[in-house]
Amino acid sequence: MVRVKLKRKHLELLLESLENNPSPKVGLEQYPTHNRVAATLLFMAAYTFNDIEGKVVYDLGCGNGKLALGAAALGARRVVGVDVDPSVLMVAKHNAKKIGVEDRVEWISKSKS
Repeated sequence: MVRVKLKRKHLELLLESLENNPSPKVGLEQYPTHNRVAATLLFMAAYTFNDIEGKVVYDLGCGNGKLALGAAALGARRVVGVDVDPSVLMVAKHNAKKIGVEDRVEWISKSKS
């Protein structure tokens, strides 16, 4: 399959379309990554270092899934998003379905005891 290279600006627009965490918990340090920063980081990982396409990517502390889903959009074979907060993973799952990558993304949560 031939993949079309996604432009950084288009990736940023895709990330802007994602739903954010409606109730961030400061105690869990749930701060959103800015879309431009996320797009630039993902673009460099994908096209400068060849670290995304066809690979398995883990996003630890994934929150709403912004970096995980960006990696999936850039051609990761499989993405695993991990977060301690199961409620924010509901947002991430919704976002994965919204952009059509839910078949390549797995979400894992283990609540604090």
